[in-house]
Amino acid sequence: MWPNSTRLGANVKQRLAILVSILAILATLAAIARVTAPHRESPAAEPENSVLTGAQAEHLDTKLEARWGRLGLAGLLPEERDWIWLWWLHVEVDNNSFDQFFGNETGDHAPEMLDALQRVGAVRARAILVSAMAVYDPAGGYTTDREERRERAARVRENLDRDDLWDASDREFRTCDEPFQSWAIARVRAAYVRAGI
Repeated sequence: MWPNSTRLGANVKQRLAILVSILAILATLAAIARVTAPHRESPAAEPENSVLTGAQAEHLDTKLEARWGRLGLAGLLPEERDWIWLWWLHVEVDNNSFDQFFGNETGDHAPEMLDALQRVGAVRARAILVSAMAVYDPAGGYTTDREERRERAARVRENLDRDDLWDASDREFRTCDEPFQSWAIARVRAAYVRAGI
């Protein structure tokens, strides 16, 4: 006997949801395989990347914020911009979610954040962001256009009949043990030393 059409429709949606989940896992594995972070010694082995005290990090943060206000983002050193990208990523995702990250201006800058994660050597965090961006693949892929991103997310949600598109990525990000913000601010300190700032 053939199943009724309502049950068959629900079955197809369930199978599609499972398929998308499998594709997300495969995208994460592929991202991990192709992410080639620059070789880095442990932070303690590199004087410019040594761990900063809270007071040192706060002092650098205050100096960076003043320079940003005076020079604008484009006028900052590349290491300063990297720290800002990674700070934004952390604030949006760790305190909220990838859903909020991609729905706001911060999501417009995901490519810059991928590059910053690469430069600081945050392989796992970069792979998580790549996986989060892959959620858009069934609807045409990630885009820097915020409104289009919102429309694509709505299409993916509608096709999957679920709202938790980034739950797995949110969990992975929150448990990521890479101190990429510390690595980024240590790079700012080294850049300030080199530039005499």
